[in-house]
Amino acid sequence: MDPIVNTYSPNQQVTAAQLNNIQANAVGLRIASQNNDDSATVIGAQWFDWQDSGSIALGTLIQIDDVVDWRDCKVLIHWRASTTTQNTRPGGANDYLYSDIAGSGITEGTITGYLGLGAYASGGVNTPSAGNPPVPAATASYAVEIFTSVWLYAHPTTGDLYLYNDTAGALYDTSLLVMRIGPLDKR
Repeated sequence: MDPIVNTYSPNQQVTAAQLNNIQANAVGLRIASQNNDDSATVIGAQWFDWQDSGSIALGTLIQIDDVVDWRDCKVLIHWRASTTTQNTRPGGANDYLYSDIAGSGITEGTITGYLGLGAYASGGVNTPSAGNPPVPAATASYAVEIFTSVWLYAHPTTGDLYLYNDTAGALYDTSLLVMRIGPLDKR
């Protein structure tokens, strides 16, 4: 879990209000106690929010996060995007339509996945690049198809999180809300 930002010095008194603020802003995750394959691992949870400021062209990969290592993590992803210009993202001209899924042309969904050792392009040697999407392969390449031909994956060397658009065209108003659980010490 990321720290709640407070700067303390030795012997400084910590007030109840400060502790209550930390509890109000912290996200907790408890391991289920029975018959749990994850129970022997050190586990934690973090939420990440990401929104694209324009469009993501076909065959394009976008770096989403480079702060934590996303390899060997479970993810819970809520995504939304459109294949036509909508400008409904918060801050956009039509952001009052952000929740108007039926009328806005936005597609959304929720999916779970595992990012394993990271993803490779076809052949399992090179990392994904423009025009070369990630290709999942048993015990070697891990990517989550969050919707048709749109992939979320960890870079196999750095652990950075990427989104790859391999649809028939550009994506607009793309946003992700991702919960990261792990690392799981499985790979």
